Amino acid sequence: MRTLPSAVYRVFQSAARDALAGTPDLTRYHVLAGVSGGLDSMVLLTFLVWLRQQRPFPLSIAHLDHGLRPEAAHDADLVSAYAARFGLDVHLQKDNVAARAAAEKEGLEAAGRTARYAFFAELAAAFDLPVLVALAHHRHDQAETVLLNITRGSGLSGLTGMAPLDGNRWRPFLSISRNDLEMVADQLQIPFAEDKTNLSDAFLRNRLRHRLLPLWSELAERDMADKLCGLAKRLRDEDDALGQLAAELKNKVSIRPGEYAVMALQESPKALIRRVLELCYREHTGGRMLQAAHTDLLLLLIRQGGQSGTVSLPQGAKAVLSHGILRFVTDRPHE
Repeated sequence: MRTLPSAVYRVFQSAARDALAGTPDLTRYHVLAGVSGGLDSMVLLTFLVWLRQQRPFPLSIAHLDHGLRPEAAHDADLVSAYAARFGLDVHLQKDNVAARAAAEKEGLEAAGRTARYAFFAELAAAFDLPVLVALAHHRHDQAETVLLNITRGSGLSGLTGMAPLDGNRWRPFLSISRNDLEMVADQLQIPFAEDKTNLSDAFLRNRLRHRLLPLWSELAERDMADKLCGLAKRLRDEDDALGQLAAELKNKVSIRPGEYAVMALQESPKALIRRVLELCYREHTGGRMLQAAHTDLLLLLIRQGGQSGTVSLPQGAKAVLSHGILRFVTDRPHE
């Protein structure tokens, strides 16, 4: 890659400094970049090629056609051609996201995300090295995620937004603005495709992006995307601390798998009890999240001082309180 213009170099240096601060040694991983062909992900591909010059690591590209747009075939060609400039392998796959959404009774955005992560996991299983999946989420994506979670009535964890490193999902651009990525694409003449669905206000995320955030920033006379990202970063520290305390308390009250002594929980702050209950349910259901309404019902059951009671939970699970012991059980279907 040729010498970078100074403005691009500053952006890449900033992204590298922030992204590598909490990231394992990249030379021990295969980095799999999710590249849609849009501006953000094409800049991500370029950034990773530049970063490899500083510290070599295996890199390949993953592109999923969601089966929603006729022009998606052009996107795949664009990604393949650009990756070929740098001698990178590209893994292409097509999914029927609309059918997936209908089958799972979820929105297109959620179904698309599920399809992408399933595709990444399938690819990751084939590599000899552990895999880091690089995603192009940036500072404005983070602000939109926080706002989305607020509209859903999220608790503390939702207000932390996306983590820079979440399992094997790596987001090196979370501290970088959309404007900076646009500048990089312009300065380096990076080709990219424009997804028309990003311009449609049919999706709540787009309405927040196009209408609420600009209006809020105008009224507040400050960059509210920046303020929301700062809030998410500070709350992540608090969320991590609460999570650590909850894990310690869960171990303390655990009698055996799925059974917990209630008395010690009753003496704890409500925020801590909620987090312990979420951990217990996640353990019982193999990682599923507990909705706030169900957490509140469990909290009421534990703090009301009674000796018995039952709360029905998603996935056929139940929480049964009896003689001071809370048990998580699952109804088995009748044969």
